[in-house]
Amino acid sequence: VHTDEVVSSKAMIDRLLNGLDIGTQYLLAEIGTVRDIGGFDESLPISEDYDLCLRLALHHDFVMISDMLVEQSISENSISFNPHLMGAATERLAAKYETLFKKHNRGFSTLMYRAAKHLAFAGHYAKSFAFVRRALRANMLNWRAHALLVGIITRTIPLLRRSAE
Repeated sequence: VHTDEVVSSKAMIDRLLNGLDIGTQYLLAEIGTVRDIGGFDESLPISEDYDLCLRLALHHDFVMISDMLVEQSISENSISFNPHLMGAATERLAAKYETLFKKHNRGFSTLMYRAAKHLAFAGHYAKSFAFVRRALRANMLNWRAHALLVGIITRTIPLLRRSAE
């Protein structure tokens, strides 16, 4: 038995800003609706699907269904895990949604933390530190960012990575 959940535009924005990651394989939208918001932002190196969902949520409610419609397989070699592309996409998203993020410090902190994590796990500690700092400035209560900061300082990222998997 499946249960559909109507998620308001505001609630969906909150979910997306707080870490919900919806890939396009999970999204069903009318083509006219996607065209009306400008389609995919091809200037983003990755995270085009996140951006699309965020723009959809700015104008529309969502319906979440519990039925499993797709299975996802993620590889470490996936373009989504490229730390340099993640950093560039994060900077672009932060600039693009600056006004929205000013109202949602926790969401901005989550976005910065995710980029920091990818960079740290790839061994780019200096770049990761810059994103962690921004994450903590936005939300000092982001415990994941604190844990990552400790991992960067103590160079125990490989241990953190294993525990995150």
